[in-house]
Amino acid sequence: MAKIENTTVYPTVLPAASDLLIATDVSNDNKTVTFLVSDIVGGGGVAQDLQSVLDVGNTAIESINLTGNILVTGTVYPTTITAIGSTGGAGQILSSTGSGIQWINSPAISCCSWDSSLSVGNTATQDAFVQSAKLEINSAGGEFKVVSPATMSVSGLSSFTGLTIIAGNQLLFDSTGQINAGGLTGTAGQFLTSTGTSVAWSSTLPPGANQTLQQTIAAGDTSVSQSVTLSGTGIWTFGSNNDINSAGTNIWSGNNVFSATGVTATTAGISLTGSLWDGTTAGSVGQVLTSTGTGGVSWATASGGSQTLQEVLDLGNSATGANANITISGFIKPGLITDTSGSNGSAGQFLSSTGSGLAWVNTTCCSLDDTLTVGATSAQTITLTGSANIITPFVQPAQILDSTGIPGAIGQVLTVNGAGTGIQWVSPSGSAVTSVAAAAPGVSAGSPMTITPNTGAVGVRLYQYNGGSNTGYVPAGGISTTYLDGSGNWSTPVNSGIVTSIGGSVGANITNTITGTAAVPIVNGALNATGTPNGTTFLRGDNTWAVPLGGSGNSFTEDRTLYATKLETNPTSLNTYCKFSGISTISPEGFITTAVGTASPTTWTDVQQSDAYWFGNGTTGGCSTSNDLSTLCGIGSIFISEVAAIYTFELWKANVCIGSTVVKAGELIIDYTVINTIECKEWVIGASPLNELTTNDFYFVTLKTNIPSATTVEMRMTNSIQRILS
Repeated sequence: MAKIENTTVYPTVLPAASDLLIATDVSNDNKTVTFLVSDIVGGGGVAQDLQSVLDVGNTAIESINLTGNILVTGTVYPTTITAIGSTGGAGQILSSTGSGIQWINSPAISCCSWDSSLSVGNTATQDAFVQSAKLEINSAGGEFKVVSPATMSVSGLSSFTGLTIIAGNQLLFDSTGQINAGGLTGTAGQFLTSTGTSVAWSSTLPPGANQTLQQTIAAGDTSVSQSVTLSGTGIWTFGSNNDINSAGTNIWSGNNVFSATGVTATTAGISLTGSLWDGTTAGSVGQVLTSTGTGGVSWATASGGSQTLQEVLDLGNSATGANANITISGFIKPGLITDTSGSNGSAGQFLSSTGSGLAWVNTTCCSLDDTLTVGATSAQTITLTGSANIITPFVQPAQILDSTGIPGAIGQVLTVNGAGTGIQWVSPSGSAVTSVAAAAPGVSAGSPMTITPNTGAVGVRLYQYNGGSNTGYVPAGGISTTYLDGSGNWSTPVNSGIVTSIGGSVGANITNTITGTAAVPIVNGALNATGTPNGTTFLRGDNTWAVPLGGSGNSFTEDRTLYATKLETNPTSLNTYCKFSGISTISPEGFITTAVGTASPTTWTDVQQSDAYWFGNGTTGGCSTSNDLSTLCGIGSIFISEVAAIYTFELWKANVCIGSTVVKAGELIIDYTVINTIECKEWVIGASPLNELTTNDFYFVTLKTNIPSATTVEMRMTNSIQRILS
């Protein structure tokens, strides 16, 4: 069927009202229907008027060209009006040309005076601006009046040449207001004075404005709540008949001299009729005022006087009798110590008791054994320097610090550092295996084999195939007429009887007649199949010779779902690799991941690679006597997680049977932001040979995230694989 755009097959004609149109009836299950061209216009084929069109929709973005007139009884709201091809300029007005309209400049018409305008109306609600002109009010009765609550704001220079009266109000200046006198606004501290004919700013008080102290005090000698501060070097001098009578608290922090030497209350330098406070107390009965030695005085109990130790020793430095003992709670810092014999000792000697005195003696002890006999426990650190060694048959430390002061972490071992200058704690690069033994076989619960532990006496246990995804070795018990079914048992196929006859007449396609007993098929008729039989075609159920889908005779393509994975990761650091390890209890097809560190799978052990196994290619298989080639065409995944993070799935390829180098064959990176929401992604698969599996080639999968936290994800992987049978 040609396309409608083919005007040769479908010529263009002028439509008639009776012409038919084809359409879809959306109100009746989208059936295909026809209707007349006249059905599109008004009912009965009558054209629609403007009102009916506007009733459908009164908004359009197209232009309207009319040769007649438009009569509007309502209001027109044009954005622009075009006259003679122009929308006019700013300030232009619309004018008639006699035969049309045009935009013209506003004409200069002499009308009307301000008085005429004010006669029409002298009240305005709009702002008025007078620019580069004067507003003059003159003649008797002229007045400039600002009525409250209105205000007048003057930001420019104002000149008042006549009499200005401010009565009943204030003249207010804001924070930037100024008074200009004689062309000056004054400086800080100046005041406004009269010159007799005007005013001026001045820093000098005029004659008569200054008053003497006597005049000030005569005007008023009482000050309430005011302070007086004197600075500089001035002196207040009081005559012999002038007194200071203070009932307040006085602080004398300077050097005050009381030079009077009289011995009466009126002639003494200091006459105390009250108490004397030493800063702490006014003293008690019997106490005396003593110096503190630091410039102050203190009330203290009177004594016979005090002497320094030197003053006491100068009087006599020997004491005997029962009271000759000295008890000191502090320390003694002697220059020398003289023993009972009068000796000051020599270098290396120590002070020892003789039983009746003291004597300086030579060192006669002590060996380490002597010291340990006294006490073998210490909380102190022993530091050895130089080439000193510790030789001991047995050491039982709580922990060992390496040369960097680190006590090591769980699983680390002690080794010599790279420089050979000390020891350090490091993670082991490998662990020694002392023996390998085969354990009793078991029934598979998922994995075909377990190896545990990884060090020391290693046990290897094989598991028998148990059906489903529980991989393992083939169990014993099969015979020539049985096969291993999906439950892991040997059984006889259902409906496995022998074909005894094929009906039909003999045709040309039968090259040999096949005969035999009842146990052997007998072909007694023609196939009569269509198509060409050859080495690349096979007979299909519709009696047709055809090439199988997905291949070229010796190949086929299969789509298979791996499993739904329950991936539980708990990396201790960013981008820790996780491998699959064991079947999850949550899902029969799920696997739990285990963090194995930040090292790439290229350095993993065979056990770690085996745990991460996903898909592999066997040696021969039952379909062919030769090896098969499997090509990974693609991997699709659906993914969901409870934690937002960047999840990196990586596909690795290796021939684990011969221990070939592990290479990266593909990856899937998911920047997951909306939790608990499914994301569908396609894996990025490498080109040949990364996407091809030959004999004993296997794929295994890893996962890592960019956050160090417990993470649970669920993912289903579906792969498309093409097998080429050789």
